[in-house]
Amino acid sequence: MTDKPEQNTGEQEQMAQAIFVALEARDALRQIPPQSVTGISQAELVRWLLNPQADDAQAAMEAAIRVDLNLYRSYRSLLTTLARRHIPRARAADDGERYQRAAEGVRISWRESRADAAQVYLMVELDPTAGFSDGEQLTLIVEPGEKPPAQRRQLEPLSGGGCQLILAADDPLLIALQEDDAEIYIV
Repeated sequence: MTDKPEQNTGEQEQMAQAIFVALEARDALRQIPPQSVTGISQAELVRWLLNPQADDAQAAMEAAIRVDLNLYRSYRSLLTTLARRHIPRARAADDGERYQRAAEGVRISWRESRADAAQVYLMVELDPTAGFSDGEQLTLIVEPGEKPPAQRRQLEPLSGGGCQLILAADDPLLIALQEDDAEIYIV
């Protein structure tokens, strides 16, 4: 008598994805020397990178990344390894005010709220064939070129291939998105 295989649930898919992300992070870390002059471990760096809610460690981690070359290299390696989408720097020839950033498989746009000029809607749209699923929660990381610190924000759970955030018009994330030198990662 054969048992019918169980159907994959969303919880099982998320667990599998978390395992693969951890394995990718481990492989990336193996390529980088473990010496850190700041005493921050590679595991702490991965935890901080994947958890934008850890605001209490934000300033300390950013300061450590700026002064510790090995930690900076680990950070950049992890960021490029774990990023599921990347939007490179904007072209210098782009003039005028920018209301969107896009690359293959992702478009991030923003517009002022009609009801409240102090609010801005930030929309993240992902290619439906890129393997993202509804309910998945991603992190948006904006690496400014000349104006640190990096901005990290946990996105709302995906629905219909995208999500939306309401931000203050002077939110540091929105300001960083408008910088030509900023690189954008979705992890």
